[in-house]
Amino acid sequence: MMSISQNWQNVALSVVVCAALVILVLSIFKLLQLREIRKLSNKLNLLIYLSFILFFVFVFLLYSTLTQTVQSAYYLVAISALITAVFVKYAIQTHYETAVSLTKSKALEHYYATHDDLTGFPNLAFFNEQLEKTLGMSRREDDEFALLIIGLNRFKVINETLGYFVGDAILSEIANRIRSALRKTDLIARLGGDEFAALINPVSAHGHIHTISKNIAESIQEPLAVEGKPADVGVSIGVAIYPKHANNSVELIEKARNAMMTSEKSGQSVFIYEEKALENQIQDIQIIGMLQRAIQNEQLQVLYQPQVRLSDEKIISAEALIRWQHPNYGLLDPGRFIPYAEKAGLIFEINLWLLKKIVVLLENWSKKSIQLPIAFNITANGFLNKDFQRELNTQLKNHLWLAKSLKIELTETSSIDQIGEIHESMLDYKKRGLRFSLDDYGTKHASLEYLMLLPFDELKIDQSFMINAVTDEDSQAIIQHAQEIAKQLKLSTTAEGIENEEVLKIAKLFGINNGQGYYFSSAVEDHKLESKLL
Repeated sequence: MMSISQNWQNVALSVVVCAALVILVLSIFKLLQLREIRKLSNKLNLLIYLSFILFFVFVFLLYSTLTQTVQSAYYLVAISALITAVFVKYAIQTHYETAVSLTKSKALEHYYATHDDLTGFPNLAFFNEQLEKTLGMSRREDDEFALLIIGLNRFKVINETLGYFVGDAILSEIANRIRSALRKTDLIARLGGDEFAALINPVSAHGHIHTISKNIAESIQEPLAVEGKPADVGVSIGVAIYPKHANNSVELIEKARNAMMTSEKSGQSVFIYEEKALENQIQDIQIIGMLQRAIQNEQLQVLYQPQVRLSDEKIISAEALIRWQHPNYGLLDPGRFIPYAEKAGLIFEINLWLLKKIVVLLENWSKKSIQLPIAFNITANGFLNKDFQRELNTQLKNHLWLAKSLKIELTETSSIDQIGEIHESMLDYKKRGLRFSLDDYGTKHASLEYLMLLPFDELKIDQSFMINAVTDEDSQAIIQHAQEIAKQLKLSTTAEGIENEEVLKIAKLFGINNGQGYYFSSAVEDHKLESKLL
């Protein structure tokens, strides 16, 4: 039987061995966790084997200290066991922390590689991966899902005008609005620039897709201001549905993007892909391509329609009108090709070309002592274009007489938010002698607002009202209303579309100052107009 002192020695050694066992067991658990985080190296595998061997050795040692008389060698063995357990735990803990650190680092690296820095949305690469996975799952389960391509209208102009800092702030706010308008199950991504995408999955009904898309559009179109400056953007959303419209990712993205372009051109905020719309888009692309070549090959030409004073029918000015001398279809009116020029951004190039043509003509006329102002039509957006204003300023500087010989006819195509900028530019040019007309009055929803807010010199009444006024009392009322407003604002008036003597009588009856139309002359080449002046 063991003495009391031997019992205490056994208990003390047992406590030491138990401590070593506990440390070893905790280390083994940590090793098992480490194996879940990453693949173990040969060194770590060896450490696992060693830990299990030590475990059984320590168990045997514990059994010996509890059942046998303590030998002096036991002290050394017990302390060695504890030190070994601590060493093993330290080695495993070091490997574990390194593995966790590397895993977090790789996770962060993967996040930044697959997400957009500004919005936190998945980027194009990650979105494409998820789209392929969604396609695979939908094929297996025979499900539908929708792809939305979301483009921001006017963002490029805002970015260039207000600066990239404001542009980034707008994109961040738009991203938040898109996120709020979608469900947690829907994937959102920023494809780049001002373009986003969303995967609507699952789809319960096609009407459900349209509702979600409209919610996104309405959210984006809510009033937006950055640093107190209005910065509202429009939105165009194109929708393509799997498998109705396409059964692979390339075609699905292409058709969603085509739908987005159709949405932008049609003025609709949301457009779901249609085959017919694609055919129209292909036709648009073909016409735009022909128009680009027409500009390069000098197929555009300028005709001039006289504007006369109605009191004595004397020619007082002329309006420059662009025509396209098409090799197959003959002479085309601007209504046949200008809308395509505006869609493709070619209108700015055409405006510059027209201005230079007019300046050359006026310069030739000045040498012949012909003094006749030329008016030309331009949209408000075209007038604000920096390249156009730079060219206009250069021409005015090089030809001091030019301002008195030019008249700019503005049409209402700009947002009312741009009124301040238009007003400031008009005042600057009016100080230099330029005059401005509001063209096509009565045909746009904000014509009266434009007239009241901008410093025009002349109001031009659209030809549709003049032609219809012969038999239509409503058209007569509009003409009378326009003449009364012009009189109050001290503006001269010009009637377009005077095609016959009946229309001329109506124009004179309402006191309109000037007129133009086939009754006086069609649009003619410059040398024919010149002959009318001599």
